This record gives sequence, C-alpha cells and structure tokens, in this order.
Amino acid sequence: MVSTSGGGGSSGGGSSGGGGSRTSSNDDDDAADSVDPVSAPEGVPVATVPTTIPSWFTFDTNISFIQPEINDPAAVRYLAQFLNDFEGEQLIVNDTYDAADVAAVQRFQTKYRQEILDIWNLDAATGYVGITTRLKLNFLLQGQVTTCPAFTEFNGGRDGIFQSDEVRRTQEILMKLDLFAGPATGFWDPWTHEALIDFQELFREVMLDPWNITKGTGYKYKTTNKFLNYFVGCDTAPVELEGVGTFDF
Repeated sequence: MVSTSGGGGSSGGGSSGGGGSRTSSNDDDDAADSVDPVSAPEGVPVATVPTTIPSWFTFDTNISFIQPEINDPAAVRYLAQFLNDFEGEQLIVNDTYDAADVAAVQRFQTKYRQEILDIWNLDAATGYVGITTRLKLNFLLQGQVTTCPAFTEFNGGRDGIFQSDEVRRTQEILMKLDLFAGPATGFWDPWTHEALIDFQELFREVMLDPWNITKGTGYKYKTTNKFLNYFVGCDTAPVELEGVGTFDF
C-alpha cells in the first residue's frame, strides 16, 4: 500500500449546453444489482442513478464553507440535489452551502475515502469540495457505463499511441484538474504532454516515486494508467514495474 502526499488544487471553467435531465435506463431489478463504483471489478459497468440535475452539468469549481465567495450558486444547489438523490440525504436545495451540506459532504468523502481522502493522506473528511471530491461527484453524476480498466493504452513517449478515444478521455480529466486548456481532441499533442507531466508531478507519490524518479515524463504508462483508473472508480490489479518490482495502492 502506498500513501500519497497532501495537496490541493482547483479547476476553473464552467459547462454549457442544453437542458434535459438525467434518468436511469435501469428498472428496479437492474438497480438492485448495481455495483458500488469504488470497487467495481474488471468488466463490470458502473450503474446510473436517476436525478433531475441537468444532463450538461458537471462540478467544475470548488465549494467551500469558510470561503462562500468562491461558491457557484448553481453548483451548491446541484450538490445538495446530488447528495439527496445519490446518498439519501434530506438537504434543503438552495444556493447556500451550510453546515448540513458540509456534514453530508463529509459523509460522502468518508464513504469514498480511498478516492477522495487517502490520495491527500487525509485522516478525516474536510467538507471542502475540491479536486478529488469533484471528480468522484462527476463520475457518479455522469452515470458512466465504464468497463474496468478504463485506461490501458501507453500514450505519448517514443513508441506510444498518439491518437485514440483514450487520449481524449485523458485530456478530459486533465481539463477538469485545470492542467490542460483543451480542447479534448484525442490527439497527443505537446500541450497534452506538458499537462501530463504536471499531473504526474502533482501526484508524484503514486506515479513517479514507484519508479524512483523525480520528474514527470509525460508518458502515460503503467502507474499513470493505474492512477487514472483509480480516478474513475476502477480498482485495478498491481502492476509490474520493470527493474523495480510490483506496485499497488
């Protein structure tokens, strides 16, 4: 088990698009067989949950109790709606991020602590909706039917794949982390390369330290794929690192 260092970050930009609502195509029997995305095994899709949050919306900005001036009112409303729909909370849906909302977020963070808290080496939930909390919210909200592992290609570098749908999905994650300005073209360009270096160095303990290297490579290889899978809810097997050994977290 490898623990990660503390840290933070923010993601700017908003989403735009048409209206509509998210609804599940699953009937009651299907819902009963849904899989917890935190530990979804390989080959098992992640189920969706019905919600009235607009289909175009994603959590792209941080939400804070002690810095309410940074909060986007729409994001605060949809956060409460999300927690009611997905977590069975009974929050008042309004523009204010209050103590009840914070407590509900803390419960959410504790439930998904491996993907939200452990990554920063945090022992307790914070109630602050930052990078990893938003990524988990968006993953569940989007109802992605993801077959694990989601990231398997080796991209960039000298012999990697330079154009694919997986490249596009990598770019989308880098955009949400405010590391890549976009657009998500699916082509591994120099800007994607530099963004991946920043990504690797931001979370160096799970992507660089296992290789005993200190600088990001910009090459999407084994530990980077494992961490990208971790972000989207895939619990992947340990990876063999040439000349180093086995790595897992």
